[in-house]
Amino acid sequence: MDPLPEFPLSVPNHAGQPNDPDDIYFGDTSEIGKVASAQTNLNRTRGFRKWPGARIGMVILGAFLGLVPGGIAWAILEDQDRALANEYGWIALAAGALLGAVLFAWLGRPWQACTFVAERGFLRVKRREGKLKIDRLRFDDAAELRLRQTRNYYNGVYTGTSFDYRWRDAQGRVLFAITGMFKESAKKPPKPDNAIHFAQAAEAAWLHFRLPQVLESVQAGQEVRFPVGKGRYLAVGRGYLELGLKGEPRRLEPADVEVLKLDQGWLTIKPKGAGWFGSSKVMFADIGDGKIFLALVEKHLGLTIA
Repeated sequence: MDPLPEFPLSVPNHAGQPNDPDDIYFGDTSEIGKVASAQTNLNRTRGFRKWPGARIGMVILGAFLGLVPGGIAWAILEDQDRALANEYGWIALAAGALLGAVLFAWLGRPWQACTFVAERGFLRVKRREGKLKIDRLRFDDAAELRLRQTRNYYNGVYTGTSFDYRWRDAQGRVLFAITGMFKESAKKPPKPDNAIHFAQAAEAAWLHFRLPQVLESVQAGQEVRFPVGKGRYLAVGRGYLELGLKGEPRRLEPADVEVLKLDQGWLTIKPKGAGWFGSSKVMFADIGDGKIFLALVEKHLGLTIA
């Protein structure tokens, strides 16, 4: 018996659109609080989508890879008897492709899947043939979010944007990851079931949970550090910004900052009178909780990010 009961849920999907009233959800959300958005591929009338495009791609890939052992079998036959190879070589290729497609179809058997974003965390539940995969993140257990998005091109043509959202604990261990790819287009946004919507909804919930805590800490006189790789950091304290990026840490008051700019994935901080060689430049994706850092700099220090 499935240990997870099924239930309806009246919340929007992660893209902010209304869900189908016949959608069915499963999973225990009690540890993450009130659910704000959810996504499922299980529906009372349609069942669940058994052959998404990625799975069909796996079958095609399996067929192509299956040509390799088929080709090896043909080569062995040709080495022994050319006439026999000409007669049965095509059969070996076809058998290899068929076996490869069947194997990858089996490996790519679809999962019923639900994802939930709530006020205190988020949850991903998958089940298939009695097996369960449950990934849960409680915000109280996480210390930071690091995210990376990369626009990909082939021969100058945009092919899609890959993304990687990872929540880590205080020791740097990955607690939860959401990865995938989508295509950016003003006319055709990513489909509602694309994982980018789950990632962005989860990020928004994390910011809503974490930012007030960070602001309260700074206003209480505590320093909040944002790691930037091994042994490097940015920090915000009551009335100051500290750069622990190279050599001795440098503390700047808001009036000491001439340039604070985020451009093409790079954050540049230039103190007054330092010249461009005195600027500090770091990849935004390398900053733990980079968006919270920027929000803190704007809300607490009153600096504007160009």
